[in-house]
Amino acid sequence: MQIMREPGRIVNVILKHMILEAIRDRRSCRTFRPDALPPSTLASVQKLISSPLAGPFGGRVRFKLVEAGPRGRTRRRLGTYGFIQGAPLFLVGAIAPGERAFEDYGWCMEKVVLECTLLGLGTCWLGGTFRRSVFAREIELAGNELMPAVSPVGLPAGTKSAIDVLASAVSGARGRRRWEDLFMLDRSEAGPWAECLDAVRLAPSAVNGQPWRVVQNAGDPVFHFYRVRTAVRPLQKVDMGIAMCHFELAAREIGLGGSWKVLSGAPDRPSLVYLASWAGYEG
Repeated sequence: MQIMREPGRIVNVILKHMILEAIRDRRSCRTFRPDALPPSTLASVQKLISSPLAGPFGGRVRFKLVEAGPRGRTRRRLGTYGFIQGAPLFLVGAIAPGERAFEDYGWCMEKVVLECTLLGLGTCWLGGTFRRSVFAREIELAGNELMPAVSPVGLPAGTKSAIDVLASAVSGARGRRRWEDLFMLDRSEAGPWAECLDAVRLAPSAVNGQPWRVVQNAGDPVFHFYRVRTAVRPLQKVDMGIAMCHFELAAREIGLGGSWKVLSGAPDRPSLVYLASWAGYEG
C-alpha cells in the first residue's frame, strides 16, 4: 500500500465552506467583459498561485496569470482559435513529467478554477483549442515540462455569445450520465458520502466524456476511482484529477475525513483502469 501526501495542507483555501456552491455554480465561460479584475480579486488569485500547488500524487504545478492584452483583446500570440472572446487574463500552468502528472495537474488547476468561481470570475478549461507554443513561451516552459490545459480568467459577459451556445450544444456541457452508470452502488448506500459523489458527477471533462467510475467497498467508506479503459488520451487523465479534486474538497467541506491511497488489493474491473482510492472516515 502506498500512502500519498495528506490532502488539504498544501493550498490555503481563500473562501471556506463554499466549495460545494462553487462546484454547483461553475460553468464554462467563453465570453468576457474586457474590464480588468478588481485589485482585491486579482490579489486573491495571485496569492493562491504564488507558490506551486501539490496534487494528490505529489506532482507540483506552477501557475502564472498571463495578460491577454490592452482592453481585454486577446493578443494574436495568445490565440484560442476564436473560442474565447474578451478575456483579460489566462491561467497557465506547468508540471514536470511523471506517471500521474496529468492527474495532479487536473487536481491543482480545478482547485484554482473553483476558487475563481467563488470570487465571481469566469473560467473555461481549454485542452486543445489554444496555441500551445505561444502559451509555453509565456510561462517559460522547460523542455521536459507539460502544459496540459489553460483557462481564461475574467468577469463573465452579461450574455452568452454564439460560440458559447454552439460549444455547449456540441459538448452536451450540462448533460450528466446517470448515477448508476458512474458509481457502482445505489445512492442510498453511500450515506453521507453521496454528496461527495454528487460533486464528482458535476465535474467538467473533455467533451463531457465523464471517464471516471467509482466503486465502494461494501460497508466501508473506501472509494476506488477508475478510468474507463477506452479513455487513454492525456485529457482524460486530467479529467480524473478534476474528479478527485471534487470528491476531496466536498468531503472536507462537509466534515468527512480521509486520504488518497494506491491499494494493491483494489477490486479488478476488466473494463476499467484503477487509479487510486479514498480511504475515508466520518467525523
